[in-house]
Amino acid sequence: MLKVAICDDEQKDIDIAEKCILEYSFKHNLDIECANYRTGQELLDKMESGEHYDFFVFDVEMEKEDGIYIASIIRKRYDKNAIIIFVSNYPGHMGRSFSVHAYNYIQKPLKYIELEQVLSQVLREIRNMEFNKLIVPAADGERVVNISDIMYIETSRKFQKSVDIHSAKEIIQVTGNLKKWFNLLKDKRFVYSFKGYIVNIDHIVTLRGGELVLDNNEIIPLSRKYEEEVRKSLINTVISDVGSIRG
Repeated sequence: MLKVAICDDEQKDIDIAEKCILEYSFKHNLDIECANYRTGQELLDKMESGEHYDFFVFDVEMEKEDGIYIASIIRKRYDKNAIIIFVSNYPGHMGRSFSVHAYNYIQKPLKYIELEQVLSQVLREIRNMEFNKLIVPAADGERVVNISDIMYIETSRKFQKSVDIHSAKEIIQVTGNLKKWFNLLKDKRFVYSFKGYIVNIDHIVTLRGGELVLDNNEIIPLSRKYEEEVRKSLINTVISDVGSIRG
């Protein structure tokens, strides 16, 4: 089942969005559940309690809140990969929506034919994201981890035949040697940086003498043995990203 959060201060606009989404769900034989919110704070409170949504439909300009600001909080605190669709009476807000990496921007009144195309794109994006998850055997049971959230993995200093998976939110200690995890992730933009370390290229912001600075300001070691490979991977990543933008 897919879960979508609709946030709009106008009930009639919530009803229109929900009707379009449920019509799409019926037409494409999907199970989609809508959760409706009249304020952004209600939505944030729900997410604070642990609720997760596969994508969001946001009004930009609500009576007491700025939808783009609420979306930025969701990205920072709860889901940096959130798929956010903005709807608005004012096309002038489109430029600001890019600041929170909006997936799409649709002008009100919302029409099914416009939303249908966007939802089909969203579902393809969600399926692609599902291929980028790992199920890891942690001490408290199996955990599902987004590969893009993993910053680096290091050989555990406390336990034999174990590694520590570092993300921005937590460190998960799992069994298996580093080579096993590298073989799982080497096609997902991970490279060795030092004996006992593999790093996600997407989280590197600075390469300097003997160390790498990550996007959370954490520093991990870089050996001469792996420096050239790290540099090549960084260059190839930039070229690949530019190519995808042009495409």
